[in-house]
Amino acid sequence: MLLEHADSAMVRQGTQIYFRDLSAKLIQVNENIEISREMVSSLQDFYHLRVNSRTNEVMKFLTVIATIFMPLTFFVGFYGMNFENLPGVHHVYGPLFALAGMFAMAIGMAGYFKYKEWL
Repeated sequence: MLLEHADSAMVRQGTQIYFRDLSAKLIQVNENIEISREMVSSLQDFYHLRVNSRTNEVMKFLTVIATIFMPLTFFVGFYGMNFENLPGVHHVYGPLFALAGMFAMAIGMAGYFKYKEWL
């Protein structure tokens, strides 16, 4: 601070001590502001980390669901074609076998993902 060490006629000898005290207090306030700024920055980083972590969890769950439904969509699309020579098309229980196969596939994939701790 300039006025703290001033030797001019503007500052009397008795008031220099007050300027030194004011300077020390301003330095302390500045340090407190810097500490608060660092704390806010750390809290902001922690918040962004939590948001990104939650987003990653949601994306992982949606990826697992999409992965389970992909082969089921193929299976339904393949058997939904109007071919005459597909196995089980003319069988009485053909649609039930196809549905049971799709359920078994979905449950098997969900079990595998649960075993790998992805779900």
